Amino acid sequence: MVILAGVFFRFYHLDHKVYWEDETNGAIRTAGYTEAEIVAAAPSISSAAQMQTYFRLPEGSAKTDRLADTVLSLAREDPQHPPLHYVLAHLWERIFGTTAAAVRSLPALFGVVSIACVYWFALELFEDRRVAWIASALVAVSPFFVLYSQEAREYSLWTACVASMCALFLRARRLMKIEAWALYAASVAIALYVYPFSALVAISFGLYLVATEKPRLGRPLASYVISCSVALALFVPWLQRMRASAGVGRGMNGILSLKLSKLGILLTFLRDVRSSFFDLGFFRFGFVRSTPVNFALTAATTILVAGAFAFVIRRKPLRIWSLIALVAAVSALSLVMHDLIFGGGLVYQARYFMPLYLCAELSVAAWIASAMFSERSSRRSRALGASLSVVLLLGGVLSCAISAAADTWASKDSERDPAVAAIVNRSIRPVIVSDFDTSRILSLSYYLDPSVELRLNLHCDQCDLPFTERSDLLRAIPLHRAVFLLAPSEGLIRQARERGASFQIINGETYPRVPDALNLFAPP
Repeated sequence: MVILAGVFFRFYHLDHKVYWEDETNGAIRTAGYTEAEIVAAAPSISSAAQMQTYFRLPEGSAKTDRLADTVLSLAREDPQHPPLHYVLAHLWERIFGTTAAAVRSLPALFGVVSIACVYWFALELFEDRRVAWIASALVAVSPFFVLYSQEAREYSLWTACVASMCALFLRARRLMKIEAWALYAASVAIALYVYPFSALVAISFGLYLVATEKPRLGRPLASYVISCSVALALFVPWLQRMRASAGVGRGMNGILSLKLSKLGILLTFLRDVRSSFFDLGFFRFGFVRSTPVNFALTAATTILVAGAFAFVIRRKPLRIWSLIALVAAVSALSLVMHDLIFGGGLVYQARYFMPLYLCAELSVAAWIASAMFSERSSRRSRALGASLSVVLLLGGVLSCAISAAADTWASKDSERDPAVAAIVNRSIRPVIVSDFDTSRILSLSYYLDPSVELRLNLHCDQCDLPFTERSDLLRAIPLHRAVFLLAPSEGLIRQARERGASFQIINGETYPRVPDALNLFAPP
């Protein structure tokens, strides 16, 4: 029943949460467009309807040519996102369309597949169906994994790839057959073409072999090296594209330029670990506020996960605990240490730490299974294990239910495009004028009435086109029109004031400091 609830939450209200900036950026790649195309066409785009065409696949004979353009769009401007998910999404959209619900239904399907992959991984690792069932149930109702199963990006597919890659590695190590290692090599190559951080998981497997195969290291290590070399050779074309493109630097600039304190890094990290089990969001119920509740849940989850890891390390054989410890440590510590040493906000990107969350879920599942089913368990231990499982599963279900009813959540928190668009749409003959980058007008235009007029001169966010200022964006706009300036430059504001136009400014911040429904509107 719990797993069925997880499946339900992955497909429930697929179009309810805001279709936010990351998803609209992914949508234009999936359709085969580049940002450079949009920037070049911006001066001739006169309505929201024209901007909305970039979310849809071309119709007619041109439609069959766009699959290669999907790959080229990513390669030219956004190569930190490899093409496999977007190619699959392109094919999916040819059948099911390009609405938010249709586009998100593919990640939701991958989210369901990931539950089965987690079961397989746990079964290969622990060789215990009870642990595998508990682990898959925890992942099924994990608010983190449900959230990313409803986002039109590659992260639910990456979850399935990492879990299956782990399972295939353990299987290849157990069978020591060429075909088993070939399947493992294929899984690594596929995972790399879904997300490059898969390499961190593959590296942890090599360390695992060194730790567990000391008396007979030669053959397993050679098989591993050959398999990973084949996978890397298959990924080299895209890796070269990543190294040669300036798109990676542009795409990661906002993340890597953040400066966080050591305490901020720690608290953010622990908060995100908590979100894989409990995520009640921000609330106020009478005198009870979410801050102390979330703090208590974060502390409790930290103790729970630390205790589960300690249990696995102390009570399980080396071949089990070392894999969990290495996959979790290599994938998470490398990112945290980057922030501590070089600065940046990798720790703010919870999705990067997905392998750690998988290992945490498996460790907790092993702890619960041991408490409930071990022959040496006392009655009290079994009762505690059963109680813990009920609390975690009900907490996950409650978290998913609360999140399902919300308009924004976690990575989408404070996204106010629907509220802003509603105000624009009900204005009298509205026109939006902007000389900002493409991402803000793209995400906002998804919710605009197609008839809303646009006047645009856009910056490239991840492309190379130079920006040329224009002094005529407000020309020929009658003074009685409802004029909205989207993230305007000082020059555009000056133009509007010189014309004596009455206007409102739409703030360009993706995440406003104060999460209010209308606070994207800043005073002129």
